[in-house]
Amino acid sequence: MRGGLNYQAYLDFSCGADLLIHDAEFTAEEYKHTRGWGHSLYTDALHLALDAGVKKFGLFHHNQERFDNGIDTIVVDCRKIISQSKKDLECFAVSQSMELTL
Repeated sequence: MRGGLNYQAYLDFSCGADLLIHDAEFTAEEYKHTRGWGHSLYTDALHLALDAGVKKFGLFHHNQERFDNGIDTIVVDCRKIISQSKKDLECFAVSQSMELTL
């Protein structure tokens, strides 16, 4: 990992959080061409949330070329992965002007 902490450090920081909002800009296909740009795969961010046992997971910093239906597809995929993990995690896409209550 260049320019960041190791996975364990992020896991320790996030462990048991009520809310984790994480950069989730790229899909695996996009990342093949954008690796090193300083942004995350949404699946990597999701796995961090699952491993850390957070309660709510907000995907943010969406790719500027992605439309709402693409973001919805990513959220659906995340929810499918969460269901398969048998863990309790609420997942949503963060949007402009969104207010969150903890």
